[in-house]
Amino acid sequence: MAMKKSCMIACLFLAGTYGSSKALGDELAKQLHDALTHAQTNRRTPIEERKEKYDVLERTCGELLRQYSKPEEHGRIYYKLAMHYSLTDSKERKRALECARKALDLPIGPRDRLRTYIRLGDAIQIANRGVRGEEMVRVRRAAVMPYLTGLKESLKYDIPDKNPEVTVARPDRYHGPPGTEEFREAMRKIEVYNKALERVRFQRDMILRRDTLTSQIASLYSRMPFATEELRTLATDVLQDEKAIKRLMDAVEEPIGKRSKKFTGSDVNPPEIIDDLPKPDVDLPPPKDHPPVASPAPVRPRELVPPPKSMENVEQGAPANSGDREMTPPRVAGAQPPASASPAPQARPQDRSKGAGILIGGCVIAALVLAACVCQLVRRA
Repeated sequence: MAMKKSCMIACLFLAGTYGSSKALGDELAKQLHDALTHAQTNRRTPIEERKEKYDVLERTCGELLRQYSKPEEHGRIYYKLAMHYSLTDSKERKRALECARKALDLPIGPRDRLRTYIRLGDAIQIANRGVRGEEMVRVRRAAVMPYLTGLKESLKYDIPDKNPEVTVARPDRYHGPPGTEEFREAMRKIEVYNKALERVRFQRDMILRRDTLTSQIASLYSRMPFATEELRTLATDVLQDEKAIKRLMDAVEEPIGKRSKKFTGSDVNPPEIIDDLPKPDVDLPPPKDHPPVASPAPVRPRELVPPPKSMENVEQGAPANSGDREMTPPRVAGAQPPASASPAPQARPQDRSKGAGILIGGCVIAALVLAACVCQLVRRA
């Protein structure tokens, strides 16, 4: 009995740590998971198969909307659809925007609301990717509104600036009998620890989502043309919180300052459109005086055929050029070479021994291969 109670306490502890037992056995969550798993596609999925899967997903979610009537259950269905369609190609992103707006109109959890705002702004950016100039300014102004609204929602939950730590000590296991004062004390400690752990996890998740919203806004408004005053006006109208506005503007001005320093060499923000970048005002050191390097003497190419001798030099018996060599008379067929000619090169003993070694080695290898073949034939016989 005591062992059974101890196992029950351990199960309650794990359920409080990783989620309630009701959430783990939720029938709606299971049905949504099965429907979304069946509708998973990738870029290599054929168009017809993808369309068929999306039709099945829509029919399944329509049946779930008729089966479950609570507003929070409808919000959960639309939230899952928005998350699924936001990861697909551009043709289904309009459906992602519709599901995201419907989910935000229904009661969903704080984590899911902030994540929906993030996906809503991302879908607007991806649907208008590649725009430039005035069109980019218009799309940026439209995409930043879901991010700002998500930051406004995050102000309701008193999110700290840094990730908190669990301040409650982890309770020890209880191995005593149930129904005693020690048993009730152990249950109380487990409940207190689970609540503190869930609170810390909630704050960390909200910090992550708040930082994601801020970084998305900084990415939008750190592109040229810069419009920090426009963002400040929009943030003031939406957030209405000085601390949040300052945190947001600091996150936006930091990348703008780095980019300005890269372009202009100073921390001053450049104008919205830069036509001519100023040259860096740097005094370069004067060139050093190096000793003159003597040019190498021209190399005369080797002449394959000596130049002809002039008639005057031939009569005097002197060569036309002191650097010319004497020409050898042409060899007549059948004539013996002169005594001064060098004999034909003879093969050295080392070359002969090397060729003999290669021949012997080849013969040995051939004999080994032949013997192996004979052995195989004998074994088969």
